[in-house]
Amino acid sequence: MLTQQLISWQPLYLSFSAASATLAGLLFVALSMHLRALQEAGAANVRHLAQHTFQDFVRCLVISLFLLMPKPDPFSLGVVLLVVGAYGALQIGWTLIRTARGGAATLHRRYVMKRLFLSVVADGFFVVAGLPLMLGVNAGDTGMEIFGGLMMLLISSTRNSWFILVHELG
Repeated sequence: MLTQQLISWQPLYLSFSAASATLAGLLFVALSMHLRALQEAGAANVRHLAQHTFQDFVRCLVISLFLLMPKPDPFSLGVVLLVVGAYGALQIGWTLIRTARGGAATLHRRYVMKRLFLSVVADGFFVVAGLPLMLGVNAGDTGMEIFGGLMMLLISSTRNSWFILVHELG
């Protein structure tokens, strides 16, 4: 049942993987073009946000690619969702700590902290979807939970990219 549900969602996961890979590449190119501005001492929090944004694109890509496997195993999918969700939460915590300690980069501290919220929501979706799968419990609407997490990551990272490139480096 779950395998059929996940297979029926594969065209959507293909769209997520294509969008996140493309946008991650564009972010990488755009940041490379503004390397000098990012190296300034006052841009430390913008660098933290850029790193976090790139990681969100990559996390979206990893989950999407895993879901494109021909016959996804529910236990393995649960493990991947939990690992990616926990890793994302740890990275957000680390980014918040670095941002709070950034003495020379106080100007953008509030903006960086606000822009991490949707990533936390996405991590929550992944944990809520992954835990029952890993434990072998009947996972009611796993497809929607995974979709919600992927949407949050894509929205968050796209919005953060826009903020970095237009408002900070533009």
